[in-house]
Amino acid sequence: MLLDIGAKSSNILLFENGKVFVRSVNVGANTITQEFAGEAKIPFAKAEQIKIENGFVGLGGAYEEPESAHEAAISKIARQVLTRFHVQVNQTIQFYRGQQGGSAPVRVFLAGGAATMPYTTQFFAEKLNLPVEYFNPFRSVPIDPAVDLAELSKVAHSLGEVVGLALRNIARCPVELNLVPKSIRSRQILEAKKPFFIATVASVAVVVLTYGVFFGRITEVKRDSLAQLNKSLVPLKARMDELDEQQRLIKQAQDEVNVYTAYLRDRFFWPEALVEMRNLLVRAEEKFGAGPREAGVWIESFGAVNLEDVEPDESTTPSNNPNELIHGMPAVLVRNPIYFERLYPEIYRMFKERGWLPKPEDYLAVKPQVNTNLVTINVKFRAVNLNNPIDPSANGRLAFSIAEEFKKSNLFDPNGTKLSGDLQEPEMVTPTFGTFGFGMTLKLKNEMQL
Repeated sequence: MLLDIGAKSSNILLFENGKVFVRSVNVGANTITQEFAGEAKIPFAKAEQIKIENGFVGLGGAYEEPESAHEAAISKIARQVLTRFHVQVNQTIQFYRGQQGGSAPVRVFLAGGAATMPYTTQFFAEKLNLPVEYFNPFRSVPIDPAVDLAELSKVAHSLGEVVGLALRNIARCPVELNLVPKSIRSRQILEAKKPFFIATVASVAVVVLTYGVFFGRITEVKRDSLAQLNKSLVPLKARMDELDEQQRLIKQAQDEVNVYTAYLRDRFFWPEALVEMRNLLVRAEEKFGAGPREAGVWIESFGAVNLEDVEPDESTTPSNNPNELIHGMPAVLVRNPIYFERLYPEIYRMFKERGWLPKPEDYLAVKPQVNTNLVTINVKFRAVNLNNPIDPSANGRLAFSIAEEFKKSNLFDPNGTKLSGDLQEPEMVTPTFGTFGFGMTLKLKNEMQL
């Protein structure tokens, strides 16, 4: 349904399945101006100016009135006039449905200059209980880029007649009257179109014949080109086979190079791993800080399997008995010169001067037991006992600090690197010196093929 609200009259248009029903009523925007001018006792021109500048349709229900008396009066008068127009709209809808067999409208469009007054759409949406929007006659009309679309959108709903008259000169009018009977009109239309049908059939026949001749010649040209390509293809195919063979040999050589490169990398892994593990232990000792006794940690044994289940080779493994003494000092400490020198520098110098330090081959070690596919290393550490009455958990914190340093290393996977088992009870080597042991599982980031 289209509501075209003009100055002196308004039109109600109902569209359904190609049918149009139109009714005009004597209610318009001038009615609002006349009643406001009479109530405010001001000239019509002044009343029209106030209506355009400050007028709006009053909303239903309780709301705060404007401070201006003129604005309050216009809003009430506008609502009264549009209410009378709404009565006419309802009567028109009832007549259209009862006498014309039409359906109830499902959408409402507003047009005309009077529909610009604020809250007009809200008024009809409230009264009709239908979606309401402004009619846009330019929706399918190309618009010159020079036109300001923002300004045009403000008045587009009031230019429906102008657009319709302009389109009538360049397009067929969508609504027209013809009194000729339908059967005669259909026959006239068919007779008018018959020459076009004949021309269309003839054109199709010519096009098909032309395409047949064209494709016949194209087929001959393609056949000759295919024969020439087949002659050139034979030597190219032989070269392609030769190239594939060379690429296969190159790939085979590259695979061999990768294997040898992996062997070289694995060959230098253990020296790098031992140096890295020593640096991690030194870093952990430095971070742990000084206490009643300086921290000292060394590797007691390591291997790829559980070393507790492997019988050590006594012919190559020195004794690691914690009660064994060398010139009054624990053998387990003397066989680790780095920590011996750090913990007891004066005694270390004395042992060195007198030749009491063991030979390098007698340093404490365990013959490593490894698998062919090395993924995890089990390491046993021994450290100087740091527990004391003031700090009874120093040993545990030292072990935890060492585990955290190993997790940061580029050689080991932090998800598989962790402490294994419980801390061993400190073993008193001398009345003033004791050690404790703990284990750790180190997971390599890159699997070793041994």
